[in-house]
Amino acid sequence: MVTAASAGAIPIAVDQKDVFALALGLAGTPWTVVEVRFDPELKRLDIEVDFPPGSRFPHPESGQDRAVYDSEPRSWRHMNFFQFECYVNAHVPRGDAGPGTGVKRVAVPWARPHSGFSLFMESMILLMARSGMTVADAARTVGEYPQRVWTVLLHHVAQAHGRMDLGQVRVIGVDEVCRARGQDYLTIVSEPKQNRRPTRVLLAVEGQDSRSLRDLADSLRRRGLAPKQMVC
Repeated sequence: MVTAASAGAIPIAVDQKDVFALALGLAGTPWTVVEVRFDPELKRLDIEVDFPPGSRFPHPESGQDRAVYDSEPRSWRHMNFFQFECYVNAHVPRGDAGPGTGVKRVAVPWARPHSGFSLFMESMILLMARSGMTVADAARTVGEYPQRVWTVLLHHVAQAHGRMDLGQVRVIGVDEVCRARGQDYLTIVSEPKQNRRPTRVLLAVEGQDSRSLRDLADSLRRRGLAPKQMVC
């Protein structure tokens, strides 16, 4: 319990659990922070999150509130608390929406499905990548393996690429780059800089032969980019 007061002000009692619950976005959900543990030897902070018996959660497919069928222990890497590693731990419930849907793990407010990082941690990784840091430097900064950082970046790049509107693309550029020693090439299709919009990478495929170009054309067609509307 932390108490803050100033001259002429009414003392305010702040529970550290409430502070962490607010930071994790638990308001309006059955989730609560039940324990905060700090291990000075491991230099690690653990935030334990739980829900009371009888809680109901939206089924990830039907969207209907369902009783908890069972739960599974999960842990997510959160942003560092000062220089100490921080983790969010919870038994994540699964709900059963009946025949045809099955038992599915519910979504949690502090992390996206199938991720081992909290949303805040993923945002920090994206911020470092966009600032120009290499994946190796970003991984070193947050104390993670580069492969885990790559997993986060590839997910969000794929999401952003899927939302990209290609309906107004009229001019494209096709480039070949060597990504390693030898004959390991990538063929990259991009839209040149226009007005205030920077150059956009539309697609990249392995190789530099005619098959790679056919793959490029097929992928762009599936995205709604007709060859007849483009000029190379």
